[in-house]
Amino acid sequence: MNKQELHRELERLHREISATDSSDPRLGKLKADLEALLEREDAESSHYGDLGDQLKDGIYHFDANYPQLAKTMAQVIDSLALFNL
Repeated sequence: MNKQELHRELERLHREISATDSSDPRLGKLKADLEALLEREDAESSHYGDLGDQLKDGIYHFDANYPQLAKTMAQVIDSLALFNL
C-alpha cells in the first residue's frame, strides 16, 4: 500500500467520524489527530504507528455504539500494517 492509498483510507475514516453525532472526547481527539496527520507532508512511520495504537484502543470503546465506525477503524488498522511493511 502506498501513501496515497493510505491517505484515502484515513480520509474515509475522518468522514465517518465527522458524520458521527457524538460528544465523546475520545472521538474528538481521534478526529483532531487524523486531521493533523492528513495535513502533514512529512509524516513518518512513527506517526502512523501512533495512530494505529490509538485506533486499536478505540475500536473496543466504539464497537458497541458505532459498529460501522469500528469496522472502518479495523480496516484502517489493516491498511496501516500493510503500509508499514
